[in-house]
Amino acid sequence: MRRIALGRALLCAHSVSFAKLWRYRLFSTYICAHAYFILQQRVFFVSIIFRVLLHINEYEQTR
Repeated sequence: MRRIALGRALLCAHSVSFAKLWRYRLFSTYICAHAYFILQQRVFFVSIIFRVLLHINEYEQTR
């Protein structure tokens, strides 16, 4: 009898943690999509990153 109750408690806790994990995954996916949207809007920001990467690349080649 105790084992069944313990199993049920573990299953309940597992399902709760799974729901939390699922919610966290949805939330993180939303944040990633939002950040991607912001990056798409700010072409200036992307071009700065691109310039920095090019600069690093040139520095690596000259070294």
